[in-house]
Amino acid sequence: MMEVLLKTTGYEKLRLTVMLAATADGRKLPPLLILKRKTLPKSEAFLKDIIVRAQEKEWMMEDMILEWLKIVWGRRPRAFLNQPSMIVLDAFKGHLTDPVKNKLRKMKLSLLSFQVE
Repeated sequence: MMEVLLKTTGYEKLRLTVMLAATADGRKLPPLLILKRKTLPKSEAFLKDIIVRAQEKEWMMEDMILEWLKIVWGRRPRAFLNQPSMIVLDAFKGHLTDPVKNKLRKMKLSLLSFQVE
């Protein structure tokens, strides 16, 4: 019988969600990284171009999508023009709540959602 010693980083169980977005002209918007935890670690330094949040299930729930619309979509280049736009999201229930739909209407955003199978 042979023994093999394995060394790991200790992060095997770390899970996260990332919200990636780009505009129609190819501009990449800052990613939103959601860590599976109750609070953000105080000792960690994250890159300034990445928005990091903590959520117990690491899902993009209603509160996270509303925050993303405010701090990322609302600050994208040319957002100040307040022109009608379209956003494509999967049909996850956190994306399709009434508060999210109301916020999208206020921002003149048409929603196209799709079911992932």
